[in-house]
Amino acid sequence: MESEDGEELKQGMKEECHYVIEPELTYTYFADAARNNSFNREQLQKAFNNIEQSDPIFADLFADIDLYSNRLGTGDQKQSDTVASLIKEIDKADLLNSDAEILGNAYEYLIGQFASVTEVVQKAGGYVTFCTEDGVFKVNIFLPVKIAAEV
Repeated sequence: MESEDGEELKQGMKEECHYVIEPELTYTYFADAARNNSFNREQLQKAFNNIEQSDPIFADLFADIDLYSNRLGTGDQKQSDTVASLIKEIDKADLLNSDAEILGNAYEYLIGQFASVTEVVQKAGGYVTFCTEDGVFKVNIFLPVKIAAEV
């Protein structure tokens, strides 16, 4: 692919999905690295930073994740090994070939942990677009609405 075509593709993806993730910063890459004992949490932190900086709707999305916490162990290697172990466990679940409800529940849980769902969805105009290796999916998320009681 020529450089100009690649840049055009990246721009199109950014317009549709609000971000572009470089191949070496994808979950697939991190899972392979974890399986091969070459995982580096610095790369994962870089991926988080790139997503947060790619569009205002992702600002501070991963602010509560601390890949350098002593709760992960003492020292760089132990902390990287702990995160790699977690990635290996997630990878065993084979979420890509599972019931869609499992993926939805996992996504809902993770978003609840890492960001305010309401704020993210409102910033995205009620839609969230997922860009995966299998394609681009646009999902309309309906937020609960409080109905004022009649007085």
